[in-house]
Formats: sequence, C-alpha cells, structure tokens
Amino acid sequence: MEIVDREVALEDIDETFGPPPSERLVENIRRNGVVVPVLLAERVDEHGAISLHIVDGNRRVAAARAVEQETIPARVLRDASEADAANLTLATNSFRTSNYITEFWAMNQLERAGVSRSRMTDFTGMTRSTLETRQQLAKLERRLFLGLSEGRIGPSIALAAARLDPGIQRELGDVFERTGRLTKAQVDAATTRETPEDLPEINLEGRVLPTDLQFALVAVARQALARGVDRETWLEAAERAFGEAKG
Repeated sequence: MEIVDREVALEDIDETFGPPPSERLVENIRRNGVVVPVLLAERVDEHGAISLHIVDGNRRVAAARAVEQETIPARVLRDASEADAANLTLATNSFRTSNYITEFWAMNQLERAGVSRSRMTDFTGMTRSTLETRQQLAKLERRLFLGLSEGRIGPSIALAAARLDPGIQRELGDVFERTGRLTKAQVDAATTRETPEDLPEINLEGRVLPTDLQFALVAVARQALARGVDRETWLEAAERAFGEAKG
C-alpha cells in the first residue's frame, strides 16, 4: 500500500455519507480552507476507471463542497484493499465523533474479508458492544437507512427505530417519506413493548376500562402519533368509530 499526499479535485471524490457538517466547520473552511487532509482510497472498476472513496473526512469534504472549493488536500491510498480501508475508517472514527454509516459499512467490509469482531476491537479500540450497536443498523428499514446516510435522521433515533418490528419500521418509513423528518417522540410513540400489566389504569369518571382494552387503546394512540395525527383528529375519529360500532 502506498500513500500519496496531493490536492484532489472535489468532483473526483465519491459522495459523502453521515451527519452534515456543522455551521462552525463550514464557516471555518470558508475562511481558512481545509487544514487537515482527508484520507481517500483509490478504487478501480471493471473498466479501469479510477474513483476516490472517502476513508476519513466525510464532513470536511461536504463542508468544502458547501463553500464551493474546487480542491481539497488529501492523503490518497494506492493499492489498498477494501479491508485495509475499512480498518482505517474504524480506527480514525474511534478518535472523534462517530459516523455510524461509514462505521457500519466498514464493519461489513471487514466481516466479508474474514476479520472477526475480536480483531476489530483490538485494532480500533472500540468495545464489542459498540460494534454490535452499529450492526443493529442492518435491521433498519431502507428509507430510514437512507435518511441516516443523508444526515436527515439522527444516529440515536435510527438505532432506536432499528430495534422495532419491521412492520412498525415501515410505518415510520411512511412518516419519514411524507414529512422528511423523524423525531424521537415519533419513535417512542411507535414502541408498543409494554405489557398490559405495566399500563396505568384509564379511569373515566369512575369507570375503568378492561386491561386488554387499555393496552389496545394506548397502542393505537401511539400508532396515530407516529403517523403525525393530532389530538383533535384522533378524538374525532375515535368518537365516530365508536358511533359506527354501536350502529
């Protein structure tokens, strides 16, 4: 593997992934340019065309593009295997704010190359539980995964959603597709893991609903919240549904 330091045209670098750069970083690069070189790896496709994959520096590349720089200082890896690049991605991310998407892809690449989790922890300093947490993203619904990769869904929200049933995730994906955002409150509302015994009693003027109906009512209300239904619409729909049920 050879490392070459040079200025690289931003148009020659692959797209960025993960959280967008902060306003502070963008302004700093606007005034001072990119001080710390990004780390790139050459990739050669089946036709011999060379592209540059970001190993470390997604936010710096995105910020440089935001201020319309044409080039960026880089350390370019030549003849590096995908496993070597993945190792470097995990190692560099372990020293600063994580980029869950790049870490997730790097872990998958290392596993395909036959690298065990224990070897990953030895090399990167990440704990086994941290690596397993990142791997939860494999269960994330496609649209939500795309939202995370584009920086429109926060990492903690994405991980919470990844732990939910696929059906609930699809509903959250519908919400995200419709509104362009996903909040912690919506994910929390979609979580219906409590057992009926754990629910507080719903007491209406001295009358108490049976436990199974309490559970069903809370579960449906949470689904309504996850879909962005407001309180007034929910109450009106519930009243009409009760009237229709009575006939």
